[in-house]
Amino acid sequence: MKISAKKYAISLFEAVQDLDHKQADKVIKKFVLVLAKNQALSLAPKIIEEFENYSRQKQGIQKVEIKTARPLSKSDEKEITSQLKKRLGKEIQAEKIVDESLIGGMIIKIGDNLIDGSIKMQLINLKNNLINN
Repeated sequence: MKISAKKYAISLFEAVQDLDHKQADKVIKKFVLVLAKNQALSLAPKIIEEFENYSRQKQGIQKVEIKTARPLSKSDEKEITSQLKKRLGKEIQAEKIVDESLIGGMIIKIGDNLIDGSIKMQLINLKNNLINN
């Protein structure tokens, strides 16, 4: 039976969540040996990602990716994260990405959802509206 990276991650999280660092280190070493025995060491990067996702979920934190053409000012970042926190009802962990290929605006990714407020998308929508009307 093949075990998914997510199942490994959840198992590891549950095993170490209430342990001190010394005890957690021992559990993690044993966990790595289990991965090696199951020939699943190649899943390690995905397991780490899933572990972090599960940990954030348990803490009520939502990871959000904010992509802009230029770096956000501190006040803009604070306003955006404040609005997202209000809208989602969760604490926000924002990953800010500068994508110089964007003309302007921003693209926000929340889990599998994408909010495309880029200038490019606005121009595409305007073009489609003009053609269809």
